[in-house]
Amino acid sequence: MELLPTPCLLLEPAVLERNIDVMARRVRTLGVQLRAHMKTSKCAQVMARLPASASAALPGPIAVSTLREAEYLFDADAHDILHALPLSRAKLPRARALAARGARLSVLVDTPQALRQLIESAPTSEHEGPLRVLFEIDSDGYRGGLSPDADALLECASLLRDAPAASVRLGGVYGYAGRTYAARDAAEGTRIVEQCRLATVRAAERLRSAGHTVESVCLGGSPVAVFAEHLAGVDELCAGVWMFNDLFQHGLGVCAIEDIAVSVLATVVSANTSTNTVFIDAGALALSQDRSTEKQTRDTAYGLLADAATGRLLPDYRVAAVSQEHGHVKGPDVVARLPVGTQVRVL
Repeated sequence: MELLPTPCLLLEPAVLERNIDVMARRVRTLGVQLRAHMKTSKCAQVMARLPASASAALPGPIAVSTLREAEYLFDADAHDILHALPLSRAKLPRARALAARGARLSVLVDTPQALRQLIESAPTSEHEGPLRVLFEIDSDGYRGGLSPDADALLECASLLRDAPAASVRLGGVYGYAGRTYAARDAAEGTRIVEQCRLATVRAAERLRSAGHTVESVCLGGSPVAVFAEHLAGVDELCAGVWMFNDLFQHGLGVCAIEDIAVSVLATVVSANTSTNTVFIDAGALALSQDRSTEKQTRDTAYGLLADAATGRLLPDYRVAAVSQEHGHVKGPDVVARLPVGTQVRVL
């Protein structure tokens, strides 16, 4: 460890493999296909470890958050790719160029206005291909989306039906169970997942009843895999953070501390005895300023510390504050117990 420049990211391959095995078993039990969201790892080598597609020895369906991720992972043999947020008009030619290269590229749409822009951006040459559309459904009021009961849902479907097939077509619906991240316990998480499942499936049923073909019903969110009692009517689970996990997922009851596959290696570079604080060379840029556990029962601030060599949790020590390049570590007698030069992992 001493030879590694800090801060740097540490990945435990054995923990990653265990998380993959757990998720593979879970989606089989739920009877759905896993659509691995690659925004967490952004890594072709991680994608190669995931379960292959059912039809060939290729990566299974994935989701991404940027076109750069989509292009990079397509070059690493990903074929079925969902861009899991709506695209601005300026990005549509680039998306269509990837489709022309052979990607089965799906994009989310959640308003009639955005869909009209997509239809109007029809391919202008053989270097631009057709896009598959998933309607994002507002399944729990967490963010945008089409209400499963709104007229706008069928309006969008009619717009697609009248659009040139070589330009765009309906692929299905997508619901994101974002409110699971505010669940206070597993029972509440289960209720939220069921609400989202019902709303997303209801949207698909409305479309089918109106004569539209719905190829897939997708539900998003890593906690869904743990909280769901069943996923009747759902074809795909789109989730990503489960590969690595983190303290926020742990606080939700989704994973154990031992299931966190990544940490940040840092070095104690300074100390202040008057404030009983030591400073590590990992700050906001290495750890983020995200305080996702702030509203949970246990606030882990900007991260908990673990022993650098063993990964064993040091439960009394946490990164209490961050500046751009420094983390401010607090804990009992921290200056004496973590002297300058000590390496630690930050979860």
